Parts: sequence; C-alpha cells; structure tokens
Amino acid sequence: MNDAIALYDDKRWSQRNKTIKYNNLLYHKIMNLKKMVQT
Repeated sequence: MNDAIALYDDKRWSQRNKTIKYNNLLYHKIMNLKKMVQT
C-alpha cells in the first residue's frame, strides 16, 4: 500500500517538475524576445 502511494507521489512530482521546467523555458524565451524587441 505504501509503495503504491510512493509511486503515485513520484509520478506527481515528476509531472510537476516537467511543468516547472517547461514554464521556465517559456519564461526565458519570452524574456529573450523582449530583449530583442528593446534593442
């Protein structure tokens, strides 16, 4: 039972980390675009 919960938690965390990484990539892309527009 605990193993199943741990596995589920693991999946949720990896999903969350993927989302965070994706958001960071998007953020950096947007910031780079803003810099390009400014110059």
